[in-house]
Amino acid sequence: MTPAPAVAVLRNIGPRGAAARRRIALVAVVVAAAALIALVLLDLPHRWRALLFLPLWAAALCGLQAAAAT
Repeated sequence: MTPAPAVAVLRNIGPRGAAARRRIALVAVVVAAAALIALVLLDLPHRWRALLFLPLWAAALCGLQAAAAT
């Protein structure tokens, strides 16, 4: 069996872009954690916690982009 040909990896973002995306991911996680604490303390219905999807999705997206430099 022959080995697969090497594929060049293209980097869309540089170190500054990756750092910016890591910062955005960190801020989004902090916002989600603060919102969760507020939702629990205010004793709001559980369906309100679905709103945490947005900052957590942004954190995951930016974190993965920073890790892959794309």
